[in-house]
Amino acid sequence: MLTGEVVELPLRGAPGVAFARFTPSGPAGSAVDLCGAIRGTPRLTVDEGPRARIPPAALDRPGWGWHDLEADDAGPFRWSDGRDTESLVRLARVGPIRVEVEASGAAAGIAAAPVTLALVVNGAALDPAAMTEGVATYAWTVPVERWRAGMNRVGLRVSDVIRPADVGRGDDRRLLGVAVRHLELTLVAE
Repeated sequence: MLTGEVVELPLRGAPGVAFARFTPSGPAGSAVDLCGAIRGTPRLTVDEGPRARIPPAALDRPGWGWHDLEADDAGPFRWSDGRDTESLVRLARVGPIRVEVEASGAAAGIAAAPVTLALVVNGAALDPAAMTEGVATYAWTVPVERWRAGMNRVGLRVSDVIRPADVGRGDDRRLLGVAVRHLELTLVAE
């Protein structure tokens, strides 16, 4: 297994497949992280229609780079635990897909430089979007060539992270990058 590579691991029971990522030298040494356990039906099925809304709570395993699920008055969300995240999304059909992410950046509005957010699909990053302070929706249209019918790696890359306690925003000592409230995939007519 290569560094950062996601590998399919067949299992003997439910779920039938899991995905893992190898990190050779993280803060706690080498590690293999379970990225996802696949259950249920894929997204964008003919019955489901051309749009799939995926809240952070809907993932069996959120992937890597995420803190536990939290909630506030606006509903559930997950913080990234650094600059990069990845989740697994299984698609029944592909085409050009518009991806919308409702999110907020921990460092947006307080970092010295503008904070940006990029979508990463199957290892390839799309152009970053400038983040605003507070919750906003960020969108990219991903060409069909970047998608696969079946399992896809979908991640986010934020340009700046903070520890709220270090910048006078409470006593939270966790490293926070981007808080995601939902991910929405929409097939775009060609």
